[in-house]
Amino acid sequence: MAGHLRDAALEGKLRRSLISAYPLDEVGQIEQVHDGNNRVYRLKCRAPAPYDQMAVKLSKPGSGGIAGKLAEKTILDYLYHDPAFPFVPRLLAPTAEPGHARCQPWGVLWDDGALLTCYRWVEAQRYRGSGQQLVQVGKRYGQLQQALPAINPAALPPAHHRLSRAADGRLQLAEDFTFSAFNAFIKSRAGGCAASAMLNLNLAFLEQEVADLREGLDQHKRRIECWSRCLIHQELSPSNFGFAHDDSVSIIFDFDSISDGFPLQDTAWLCATFCVDYRKLPGEVARSATVLLSSIRSQAAMPDGWQELLIPFMRLGYLAAIHRKLRLAHGGVDPRLGFVKEDILCLQWLRRHGGELALSICRGTAP
Repeated sequence: MAGHLRDAALEGKLRRSLISAYPLDEVGQIEQVHDGNNRVYRLKCRAPAPYDQMAVKLSKPGSGGIAGKLAEKTILDYLYHDPAFPFVPRLLAPTAEPGHARCQPWGVLWDDGALLTCYRWVEAQRYRGSGQQLVQVGKRYGQLQQALPAINPAALPPAHHRLSRAADGRLQLAEDFTFSAFNAFIKSRAGGCAASAMLNLNLAFLEQEVADLREGLDQHKRRIECWSRCLIHQELSPSNFGFAHDDSVSIIFDFDSISDGFPLQDTAWLCATFCVDYRKLPGEVARSATVLLSSIRSQAAMPDGWQELLIPFMRLGYLAAIHRKLRLAHGGVDPRLGFVKEDILCLQWLRRHGGELALSICRGTAP
């Protein structure tokens, strides 16, 4: 979604907050360029602003929180000053007078608990599925994977360490990683409607996926425990990559979910979101995944046994994404779970074709 703001009250509030917190005597045109869990606006600045344009991100309450913003600032400040990483955002810290009640090092606290963060604007195009873009995604991600282990998680702000439980929860599929609470909530809303049968079927499938995946990962527990942990991005998907006209990666977004975990979690989710499509044949998905993985491996090493665990970690990523969406669901949710339909269909595709896909990837990435 893109266009001029139609909500005059919101636009006025944005203008006042930006002028009070950043070196802006006047705010120019504000254009909304993304609408989702977070809203992103392009701000055309006027002198004496430090940049001609800024990206303004408005994060809803509960979408990462202050701990995530503090971690993001630490990571971006570290990477931005390294010339090897021109593709990370430049976070702009507020320059308000001391004592400004709502200003933080990473941005501005919004009235209702939302968070306002500003970045230097980078012109970028969306992912369009070209092979060259896929190669560049793997290359840039491989470079990022090489850099993140150098950042000690203990050096991040103390509030960040609460985030590490998210990665552990994904991997261990702890007992609270279930759909029972949402099951009860959505059934109470669905009542006796015809959607209940589909609802029950989907929830039963998800619960079975959790059980199967927990059992499968337990079999590899010793191997996984030998892997090195480091910081991981957790949200690597096509929507968080921007591309230049030559198909190189010009920007990677959304570092506010950064946490410590295993690099294969990021690698698997990258493969899932860029390559898996329930409408495609396994061979087509395998070819894309092989291109991506080969590009990653040209920059970074894979852990021992990664071929056996790549598909389970893909499934784990989908379950985590679905679980996150269900937790953030509110009263207007479609009881047929339409808002996670794509994720469920991809999980079902992996259940049917995961073995064939894994074999093809092993053959395609063999030395």
